[in-house]
Amino acid sequence: MSPDISFPLPSILINAEEIVNACEMAEMSPPPPPPVGGGEAGPRFVEVAELAALLHLGDYVHARHLWRRHRPTRGINPADGATEESTDPELRQLAFLWTAARSVISDDPSAAYAALDRCMSSGMEPLATYAGEVRRSYRERCVRRMGKVYHRMRVESCRAWFGFAEGDDSTMIKSLDGKRWSQETTDGGKLLLVPPPLGWELEESEDEGMDSNGIAVDGDNYDERIKSLTDIVSFMERKRLNF
Repeated sequence: MSPDISFPLPSILINAEEIVNACEMAEMSPPPPPPVGGGEAGPRFVEVAELAALLHLGDYVHARHLWRRHRPTRGINPADGATEESTDPELRQLAFLWTAARSVISDDPSAAYAALDRCMSSGMEPLATYAGEVRRSYRERCVRRMGKVYHRMRVESCRAWFGFAEGDDSTMIKSLDGKRWSQETTDGGKLLLVPPPLGWELEESEDEGMDSNGIAVDGDNYDERIKSLTDIVSFMERKRLNF
């Protein structure tokens, strides 16, 4: 384990991949010795940090495996104070975060944001901090995906995908402005939000193959666009959303 990483972590945003490696090492290592002067070592929340870092990185396969390794044998309802995990603060926080992770992994943004908001308002640390960080990275991932698939989106659709409340449209639009999104008004006066041209981040790159429009057509970016489109179509079919 890196000597610079000690638990519990104040954040999972600084070198998340190194955090995941350190957490995996901690899982396989014996518990740390008791503190000098006696007493027991406090909770380290290793698995909570590892799950949050995996969600931040979008590594959902390993997130599932982590939960399967550490979930309790009995059923979990994080809102029920009488369940098995209530006696273990680390397991309780892991269960709360997993509730949000399931919705993130299944690509249900409304449920994901709601569950992450519950984690943030739980008053439990470091869960609340990690959930806020995961919420921001999940939103960024959704913004990138929608921008790769749609030429324009209705405001209400953006609210659902990007986790904004109905009264927060001005905040959402300002946030998207910073990512080079623009606005367009239909003849009927309806506001649409327009992503930046696909491939604008690669305008100065010479490392990717480009089509006649200057858009990368090979490598990981192309594969990611195809996967994003497949995931979004699947989500729309499940939810019967009309964008």
